[in-house]
Amino acid sequence: MRFRDIVSDSRVMFAVGVIAGFIIPGVASFLEPSLLWIGVVLMTATLIDVRLRDFHVANWSTITSLLALNYVLLSGAYLAIAGLFDPPYMYAIMFLAVMPPSIGVISLTHVLNGNSKLSFYAECVAYGVSLVGIPLAAWLFLGDTVSVWPIIRVVLFLLVLPVILSRLLRRVVQQRFASTRGIVKPVFNACYALSFFIVIGVNREALVQNPWLVASFAAVLAVIKFGFSSAVHLALKDRFRRPDDVDAVLFASFKNGGMAVIFLLTVSGVGGSPPLAGNKLLAPLHIVVFVHAPLPAR
Repeated sequence: MRFRDIVSDSRVMFAVGVIAGFIIPGVASFLEPSLLWIGVVLMTATLIDVRLRDFHVANWSTITSLLALNYVLLSGAYLAIAGLFDPPYMYAIMFLAVMPPSIGVISLTHVLNGNSKLSFYAECVAYGVSLVGIPLAAWLFLGDTVSVWPIIRVVLFLLVLPVILSRLLRRVVQQRFASTRGIVKPVFNACYALSFFIVIGVNREALVQNPWLVASFAAVLAVIKFGFSSAVHLALKDRFRRPDDVDAVLFASFKNGGMAVIFLLTVSGVGGSPPLAGNKLLAPLHIVVFVHAPLPAR
């Protein structure tokens, strides 16, 4: 198997990343500061092929629907199951519930032939809302105040900077390559594999010390994620036409778990990490299913 074939296979790359995270966690911890820059590379490659102009007013209706799927449907499910657990696990799931959609949804939308422009603008709105929503939710639920700097940093590094870089690279790449898809898929796989390696390695202690607890949380989250993915695709077939239906399924499935970890550590420390570790462990499988399995037939 050629190197290009390997990096183009999500299953192989993700498996290598997860296994390596368990085997060499020290290297993963050393590379942890690079996570944000890995996200910058991934987002830049994703946005090179996306025309961000000519956004129609009618799209705001679809954006509102996507955010409702994430903040009402998915968040509501997380808040419902959070009540089944005692602190600090309850806090971890509550923080996951109030997080915006994962930035990775934009790159996944591109790989799955969804509407990348729509998902980009929806993410921009979501993170704008989060500047107020997350601190307010932390105060209402926990009586704590949290800094909005992690949200601002994500917006600057994973939305604003990739837009600037992608516009600078867009013409160069399009002149040299007939299609960017052959570039984006290997970059997508490499960035996600490396991020899984780092995240699993950093969370290895929680995964090893509480394997059954982590697995139980992962199972509960899997039911919600995969159940909502199928339900949204089947139930809202008249509301979302292709390619927007891809965006709808992803927005109904993904939260920014990394940001949830940051806020959890601020409020309650590492004690509540098993639920979020379970969420991270589930992520590679979740993405592999989306990339390699077609959406359920309607």
